[in-house]
Amino acid sequence: MPNFLRTHKESWFVSVSAFTLVWSVLSASLSLASSPSPKPDSPTYFRTSALGDLRDLEKDLKDFQRNLAKGGILRLLGNTAEIAFNVGQLQSLTPPEAYAKSWNKELNNLDTLTDELSADIGESSVSKTKTTISKISRSIKALRSIVNKVK
Repeated sequence: MPNFLRTHKESWFVSVSAFTLVWSVLSASLSLASSPSPKPDSPTYFRTSALGDLRDLEKDLKDFQRNLAKGGILRLLGNTAEIAFNVGQLQSLTPPEAYAKSWNKELNNLDTLTDELSADIGESSVSKTKTTISKISRSIKALRSIVNKVK
């Protein structure tokens, strides 16, 4: 076992837990995608849930930025798992029909960007990761704009 893992056993367990969480979210997303189209959520439920999930996502993205500045790769993995969970929560919502096309398009964009963020850890420059974070922030704003139109 590498020295790093011996001295950071607790961090290792956190990263394994983060991987498990990400796997659970991905598995749930895949099973949702293969099921028949669900009935849209009520506008009130959709709006309340989506705004709460977007708030949580922003908080987790800020935590990611803070840990990126500190240089803690294992913490970044944990933050990535939390971000993936938030995206999974958003994917579990079914918008009213009038908003479904724009919501789903932007949610797919967010999903792609969060995958990009995960790939950036350890493989890309900090500036590329910061660019991806900025794109995710813009996607969150776009999703919030859609949600705020739901009456």
